[in-house]
Amino acid sequence: MSLKYNIPQCYIIFFAAVIFLVDKVHAGDDKPTAAREGYEHDELKEFVDFCERQIELRNDPESIKRDCKRIHEKDFRDDDLRMLFSLFVIILWGALTRTLLRVLKLNIPYTVVLMFSGIVVGVIARYYCPTWYTFTAIARIKPEIILFAFLPVLIFETAFGISSHVFIKASMQILILAFPGMLIATALTAMLCYQFFSEYKWTFLQACFYGSIISATDPVAVVGILKEVGVSESLSVIVDGESLLNDGVAILLFEIFQDRLKEDEELSSGQLAGNVIIMFLRIAVGGPIFGYIAAKIAIFFLNRIVEITITLVSAYLTYYIAEDVLGVSGVCAVVLLGITMSSEKTCISPDILEEVHEFWEMAAHLANTVLFFVTGIVISERGSRDLTAVDVYYLILFYFALNFIRFLMLIVLSPLLSRCGYGITWQNLIVMMWGGLRGGIGICLSLQVYEDTFFCDDTKLGPKILFHTAGIVLLTLLINGTTTKKLLELLGLTAITPGQIEEMQLAVKHLGDTQKKGVAMLKHDRYLTDANWDYVYTFTAMSDPYKDAIVKSRKPRPETSILSFHDDTQQHPCPQCNSLVENEPSNEEYRVMTEEARLRVLKALKISYWRQFEQGVLTEEAVKILVAVSDSFTDVELSMIHTKDIQKYWQVHGFASMLRAKMIVQFGPSGKFLDKTHAKPANKFRVPFWWIVSRNWFDALMTVVVLLNMIPAIWEFVIDISADDSHCDAGRSVFFILNVVFTCIYSIEFIFKILGFGCKEYWLSKWNGIDFLVLLVGVLDFILSLYRCSKKSKNSGFTKILKGLRLFRIIRSVRLIKPLIPAIIIFLNGRVNREMFFGYDVAVGYLTAIDDVLKYINQMIENAHVSKKLKGHLERERQETLKEIGLIQRDHPGIAIAVKTRHASRNALNQMRNSLNDLRMDGLLDEKENMLLTIEIEERMKRLWSSPNYIAPSSPEVLLQNLSWVYGNNDLKDFVFSNAEIVTFSNGDIVASAGDEPNGIYVIISGMVRITFVPTRAVMRDRVEYGSIPNVEIFRDFDFDKQAEDFFTSGTVIGESGLLTRRPRSGTVICESDELKAYYIPMSIMDQAMAKFNDPYDSLEARLWRSCGIRRGSTFLPTTNFYQATFPYLYFAILNLN
Repeated sequence: MSLKYNIPQCYIIFFAAVIFLVDKVHAGDDKPTAAREGYEHDELKEFVDFCERQIELRNDPESIKRDCKRIHEKDFRDDDLRMLFSLFVIILWGALTRTLLRVLKLNIPYTVVLMFSGIVVGVIARYYCPTWYTFTAIARIKPEIILFAFLPVLIFETAFGISSHVFIKASMQILILAFPGMLIATALTAMLCYQFFSEYKWTFLQACFYGSIISATDPVAVVGILKEVGVSESLSVIVDGESLLNDGVAILLFEIFQDRLKEDEELSSGQLAGNVIIMFLRIAVGGPIFGYIAAKIAIFFLNRIVEITITLVSAYLTYYIAEDVLGVSGVCAVVLLGITMSSEKTCISPDILEEVHEFWEMAAHLANTVLFFVTGIVISERGSRDLTAVDVYYLILFYFALNFIRFLMLIVLSPLLSRCGYGITWQNLIVMMWGGLRGGIGICLSLQVYEDTFFCDDTKLGPKILFHTAGIVLLTLLINGTTTKKLLELLGLTAITPGQIEEMQLAVKHLGDTQKKGVAMLKHDRYLTDANWDYVYTFTAMSDPYKDAIVKSRKPRPETSILSFHDDTQQHPCPQCNSLVENEPSNEEYRVMTEEARLRVLKALKISYWRQFEQGVLTEEAVKILVAVSDSFTDVELSMIHTKDIQKYWQVHGFASMLRAKMIVQFGPSGKFLDKTHAKPANKFRVPFWWIVSRNWFDALMTVVVLLNMIPAIWEFVIDISADDSHCDAGRSVFFILNVVFTCIYSIEFIFKILGFGCKEYWLSKWNGIDFLVLLVGVLDFILSLYRCSKKSKNSGFTKILKGLRLFRIIRSVRLIKPLIPAIIIFLNGRVNREMFFGYDVAVGYLTAIDDVLKYINQMIENAHVSKKLKGHLERERQETLKEIGLIQRDHPGIAIAVKTRHASRNALNQMRNSLNDLRMDGLLDEKENMLLTIEIEERMKRLWSSPNYIAPSSPEVLLQNLSWVYGNNDLKDFVFSNAEIVTFSNGDIVASAGDEPNGIYVIISGMVRITFVPTRAVMRDRVEYGSIPNVEIFRDFDFDKQAEDFFTSGTVIGESGLLTRRPRSGTVICESDELKAYYIPMSIMDQAMAKFNDPYDSLEARLWRSCGIRRGSTFLPTTNFYQATFPYLYFAILNLN
């Protein structure tokens, strides 16, 4: 093409070429001359071509359109869009498959159907419909991309969803299976292939190479079945954990054997072993270490950035950096990442935790859907090429041999597996053998071999490895995956226990009661009065899913059967009533029922801990401790948590506590080193001196003087050590003069304090004693130094004495500690307060969980004997914990107030957020305003976590005015306060006895009381006949037919009910602390107050009734089923009446 240059364009090209050449000359100075000339010529030509292209575009703008058209035709193909389209079609097919399996109730694993769907699509695309071949291009992408795309999701989701407690306890078993087990399986598989695959003529190293590929397990379908049928969690975790780690070991062995096969030079056995060990340590050990570090980094950011984003990014970045940057095991790194984050779940916001789990479950579901469908396509398109009858024959024998090898490996390791972790049973061994399915990892690794020209050139190696891997994956999914559920039934691992049957019956009964009460309430709705209620009852009736299991359990069984107490044959005729009576369960049956009930109670306790954490009233550290303690007792049969097991968390020990106690003794209010306040002297001459030395600035000035004195003192001491001190020189004279100056200042301080405080008062302070001692040493040093210089003494003994005196002057630096002591005590108090705050939080969380369980224990456990036993234990632990909390509140009232303040603030914020959400749902608040207010509330919730861990107790007056029936009425507050008197009780004193007539109200200021309720015949009669509630502050059991005991601390009001009902007390109040202080308001004063403050809309009597009603309603109403299901806001609505 001919080009026409104009003058400006030529100048541009010329100057650009000159600049370009100059730059290249400088850049190419280090090159040989000939090479540099050729290099410069190429670069210049490239630059000139670029400039000519720019000029061409100016002269012919249409040329860029032609270029874009050529680029579009070359780089953008329909196949790319079809591959993307096929990805979403696969996901859609997965959703349809899942729906069909659920609707048709087919007991076929979801992954098996997906793989066969992929096989069918692959066969059609390959043999019958070439058009479909472009849609299956997703199965022909690089296997490394498949690993990088799907493996981090699948590994992290599994590790993050595993119970960290179960995983840690079973970790030794998992490691045994994943490392020695994988090595044994690989070695046995290699020997099998080496001996029996004679047609392929593999070397032993090639056989080991294939053994590392095919030995990796992927029991996705089996784990899903294990969770579905309710097999023990430990078995599911062991199977899942082995799969996680042996994937990493498989990739490690794969890389080791691959490198060994590709090595050209022969290595000695020592060099080979060294290389393998180094590679193993780098990959297998470096991976977990990096995964743990990555988890800690992710946890640090979780509270600061969107949680789901952080978990997703951390999974992929950890895998990528581990594999591609650090060269360590990405699988092991992501496993440690998931397990560590699972154990630190409290770092995720409680409101978002469920969403995080749902996101990862969906991501893993989509990844498994695509991976197994693509695996099916790979099997049909690439794994079945160039088949012979020998290949099929080998595959069938190899399938049976692999199952036997896995079983043999488990048998060899069973002595170790049975002695660590959760142990192992022969049934579990069979399930683990049969559940050793092969999956995506093996397919991806075999595809890498297939696409590697080094291996694929050998038609007996690469293609055969892909075929046998694909065949084994297909057979294990088809045979093992579909028959695992039947195997579990044959082994008796799916048998429903009596506890599960009982739990289901209780749940169905609970739903039935809720249905009846709900429908009864709905009948009062005027818009629903003409509904067909018979149809409503029929349509909403629930059936027992375990009904068939109960029928099966009633077949004749031996008398020793655990289920025998459900058997109709286990009845005997009653001779008196001539009817069949159920036999009592045997001791073994009681043991089984107690164990299942115990696990249910521990689970309920953990649920309560997490609920408190979600509500923001339990800290991250506290919930982790309580859940960990509950998990530890889950593994100990017939064992329950005791208060002593968590008592150590609120008993402060350690160096900080000891140092604080010592410093308080020495420097506290009654310490030896406390500076007393000195009274103003009567003598007018001494008053100016007293005024000076009693000022804070005087102490600060003397501290500065001491600090300045330390500089020459230390300097002179250093010179004394390193130089000759036998004569006086100019330098010594300077130190001498400075010593004289500071000694004079100390002397002036001494005189001023003697004159200001008086001689007797001066010596009461230990600090003054130290100052006077150092002053004497300074004077003596001055005299001796003067004598030595005047006499020119060279006596070595004299010199040593003088040096010792100078050293003693440094002791005055102790004075510098004095202003730091308050700060040190504040720091130590903060440390101890934080520990006590945490311990009090743990105690309150444990107590709240016990209260939650006690409300529903009768509904949780049907057997009266078992229920009574566990309820008794919880009641005892509740009393013990409540007593411990009372002692903490007595000894550390500021800690208790801080925790209560934070709990009250968070509960108020929770209610505000719920109320705001109701406004939005009702359409009374727009999204923008709702978002602004929600952000404000959540910011306050975050700031609440940094609330002070110590709040000084309020004065008794403030406690009195904050009573619910006093607050807000200043006249009532003044009246009550002016007529209330403070009374004190000692430990063991009776404040009020059962049967006493009401004589007033007590408001506890400090201390703790124990209230005991013993039901009497009169109380029970009034309760049954008139429905009257006993006059007692304990209100946990609405029947009031059992003895009860509880502890109460500051803020508790005793006598409200008696004041209103005028009935005798039903409980005894006993002082349980060394001293109990309380406001006492006599009955006559309260009568006067009710007569005086009788506003018809806000009378004192109405306030008292409302206070009693809310206190009792908030205790009783949450235990009712219908209240929880229908009116959770009722309690707060009542509060708004005020």
